[in-house]
Amino acid sequence: MKRMMQSLLVAMSLGLLIVFAGCGSSDRLTKAEMIEKGDKICTTYKEKTDKIEPVENFQDLEKSTKQVKQNAQEAFDDFSALNPPKDDEGKIDEFLSIKEDLLGQMDEVIKAAADEDAAKMQKIVQEGTKKGEKSKEIASEYGFKVCGTEDA
Repeated sequence: MKRMMQSLLVAMSLGLLIVFAGCGSSDRLTKAEMIEKGDKICTTYKEKTDKIEPVENFQDLEKSTKQVKQNAQEAFDDFSALNPPKDDEGKIDEFLSIKEDLLGQMDEVIKAAADEDAAKMQKIVQEGTKKGEKSKEIASEYGFKVCGTEDA
């Protein structure tokens, strides 16, 4: 059970981590600027997430997921405020759509942990892992050096 909860938190964190980029701007960024800001925010997000204590039980999972979600929401909001290169808007919109879904899944994890529903959490892990892999693929193809890697 402990391993499943830890895997869930890691999967959700990685899924969200790979897309969070930038600090908000009204000017269009170049692709290089987008990558630079993205990698910077992914590094910061990872550092924050790495400080969260390992989970041992449902209560820990609920608390940890709330912390990860708060960090992820901040990064998502910053990324959403960016004005990407015009030619890259479709890819960025695809990123944001996946990340929004993963943020919603974190709410489901929080509820499942509060209900101590291991079966529900297992289902969420499977769905989140698929979305996280797709997001990682998009980030890597876009050119992020930190976002989209296993180490990010």
